[in-house]
Amino acid sequence: MEKTEPKEHFVSPQDMERAINEAYHPTWMRNEAGFEQQLDLPIGTLNLKENLSPENLPETVEQLFDNPSVGRACILNHNLLKEPDFKGGIVYIWPTKLCPIGCAHCMFGSPRSNEKLNGAISNQLTGEETQRAIDFTNDMKADIVALSGGGEPMVEREKSFDIIKNVNAENIHMITNGYWGDNTDGIESFFDDLSSAFRQRKEQQRPNAKFVLKLSVDEEHQHHLPVSNVIGILEESFNRKFDFPIEIRLKSIFREDKAVNELLENLQIKYPQLKIEEVNPFKLKLIIAEDREIYVTFKNRVTSGRGAVHQMDGITANYNKEYTDFISSQIPGGRINPTNQALGGDNVEFTNGVNYTIEYDGSIKLLEGTPLDNVPNINDYDFRGAQQMIFKDPISYLSRLESPEAVYAIAEEINPESLKKTRAQNALYYNLERLLDTPEKRLYATIRACQILGESHPEIFDKNPNDPKNFWIDVPVDKLKSMLKFEK
Repeated sequence: MEKTEPKEHFVSPQDMERAINEAYHPTWMRNEAGFEQQLDLPIGTLNLKENLSPENLPETVEQLFDNPSVGRACILNHNLLKEPDFKGGIVYIWPTKLCPIGCAHCMFGSPRSNEKLNGAISNQLTGEETQRAIDFTNDMKADIVALSGGGEPMVEREKSFDIIKNVNAENIHMITNGYWGDNTDGIESFFDDLSSAFRQRKEQQRPNAKFVLKLSVDEEHQHHLPVSNVIGILEESFNRKFDFPIEIRLKSIFREDKAVNELLENLQIKYPQLKIEEVNPFKLKLIIAEDREIYVTFKNRVTSGRGAVHQMDGITANYNKEYTDFISSQIPGGRINPTNQALGGDNVEFTNGVNYTIEYDGSIKLLEGTPLDNVPNINDYDFRGAQQMIFKDPISYLSRLESPEAVYAIAEEINPESLKKTRAQNALYYNLERLLDTPEKRLYATIRACQILGESHPEIFDKNPNDPKNFWIDVPVDKLKSMLKFEK
């Protein structure tokens, strides 16, 4: 009997679209409909040729929009863009999503009480994930590693200090509410562990690094934490001699803030020689002695209410215009983009760098540049693999090269009112996810990003973008808009 080859099994585009739509899970971030949805695996990993018969692969813009998730995967499958060689920049590591405080203004909306800090699944990075995060930053040659998050990094104390010990970055930041400063033992223990971590860095011959402790001081935090916590932490730091550079910054989101005023009054009593200098409208320098200086940095008044979607009066793009205009004037190139360290810090642009977050569940995101259907995870990708996956996506590439505002402009084409509403919400750094919250919008933005990049950055294309196979490149904007039937 003649042997026959087994027949290949393909799924229909509709079945694949359905399977993709069923593979989303809720994230920590809320929107008007509830929690935002993140795809369980990056859409750029889908190999359509293995799953769809050749005749079912999209060949027209209409077919792309018939099944928009499949259509977006199809575009990413073309691998149009060259693998970037971005190195340096900033990595924000979130050891946990939990916090013992639960401030009313928290965009993140972490749990309020210590009873909730016992570690449910995916509430914090595991030990293995922490090591992978360390390897990621070292492979990336990160300039700054910042322990932060909507959670409180000191809840995962051991992992936070492991990161401090083992990253090669020359700048290590920790953003903390200072809840551990409510007694002398807690404060001394923190600085003991910090000094020990830097001794171990030296023993391991890691690069000399500066440590920046950023203490959150504002009215909302001080509803739960007394100003005395901050004063106790400052006093202990003044009484110690460190064999590594250390800087303490006080961060407030309110320019006129009662807690900051109370703090300054108490410090003036304790240190009569205190001098206060205004560095700029959003930064104060406190000079207590020649070798004792502290910076206080401000943003603008924002309110959210436990991570829910709340409107803000008179504020655009999460910042008031005075603030954004000032910050932009201080940044090389005059724009705030995912390579800057400026907000409450130094005005630095990492020319060949990127800013990533590694979140408590291992998600790796380009700051303000990763749609929720193409998020790699630290458990599956090292630095190079994650960067390859993220920058397969024209949306992310456009955000990195032109700033997130270029993606917002695409969103404005889709729905100007949606952009206006998103800008008025307290969703700091997460506007893109809210604007591109459906497969149709993400597909539209992918095509438009390809078109814009083809005109402004043809050098990043690995293949000729005008090849007839890339039929979406020349589709007029009006025709693309007509595909967005759900917007009518």
